[in-house]
Amino acid sequence: MRVDEAFCRASVGGLATARALTSAGVSRSAVARAVREGRLRRISRGLYGRDDGIDEAARLAQVGVLSHTTAAARWGMDLLSPPGEHVTVPRDHSRPRRHASAVVHRVDLRTAEVTTASGLPTTTPLRTVLDCARVLDLRAAVVVADSALRLGLVGLRRLQVAAAAARGPGSARVRRMAALVDPLSGSALETLLRLLLTAAGIRLDAQVVLSDRHGVIGRVDFVVRGTTVVIEADGFAYHRDRAEYRADRRRTNALLAAGYLVLRFSWEDVVGRPQHVVDTVRQTLAVAGRAA
Repeated sequence: MRVDEAFCRASVGGLATARALTSAGVSRSAVARAVREGRLRRISRGLYGRDDGIDEAARLAQVGVLSHTTAAARWGMDLLSPPGEHVTVPRDHSRPRRHASAVVHRVDLRTAEVTTASGLPTTTPLRTVLDCARVLDLRAAVVVADSALRLGLVGLRRLQVAAAAARGPGSARVRRMAALVDPLSGSALETLLRLLLTAAGIRLDAQVVLSDRHGVIGRVDFVVRGTTVVIEADGFAYHRDRAEYRADRRRTNALLAAGYLVLRFSWEDVVGRPQHVVDTVRQTLAVAGRAA
C-alpha cells in the first residue's frame, strides 16, 4: 500500500503513529523514505504528519508536548478563560519549530509525565493540573484541579502528594491550589462560590443530603456549617427540562417548609458581584441567628 493512502487511513487529527502506519501495511523503510522525500514529516519519536493534513493542534504539537491550559482543554478540564497555545520542550532544545502564537515552556518532562490525547503528545492529567497551578491565578487553578478530580482524571491523594513534592518556580502556588481543592465540587461555578465564601470566613459543608420528617428532601450544594442556611449555585444550563425545573422548585419549597433558608447565586452573581454574594450570605446568617 502506498504511504499516502495508508496515512489517510491511519491518521487522527492529521497525525499517524508508526504503529498505525505499519498496521495499515506500510513498512518502516517506506516511512523513512517518505520522510526523506518530504511526503511525511517526523513530528516526534514514532509520530508522523503531513503539512497539508495537520490541524492546528497538530501543528502546535510539532513545536513540543501540548501542556498547561492547552492540555487541560484537551482533557476536558474546566477553564475560566480561553486556553491559549502552550507547549513544553526540553531545556536543551535549542531551536524549537516556530509557531506564531505558542508559549514555549522549557522543562525536562519525565517519560511518565507525557502521554497522548487524541493522538497528540500531551502532558498527563496530573502534570497538566500542576502546570496550570504554576501559571494561573489561584481561583482558575483550583477550577482546573476540581474538574480533573470530578472527571476522575486525577486522584486526590496523588494530587496532594505531587503538590507537596513540587519544587521550582510556582511550587508555592501549586501547594496553595492543592490545599483548596474539593473532589465534591459539581461545577466550576460551585468551585468559585466555595472559594469566595471560604475566603470571607464562611465555613461550608458541600453536597449535603437534607431530610425532614417525611424523609429525604434532596442533596444541596452547600450548607453553612452549623446553620440552617442552604446555598445553591445556579448554573445557566442547570435544568435540562421543565420536569426537572418543577422538581427543583418542589425541593426548594420542602427545604423552606423544613426551616431552611435557601440562597441561590448565578454565575453573574459570583463573578460579577462577589461582595454582594458575601453580604447576602452574612445578612441571611444574621436572620437565621435571630430566628434560632
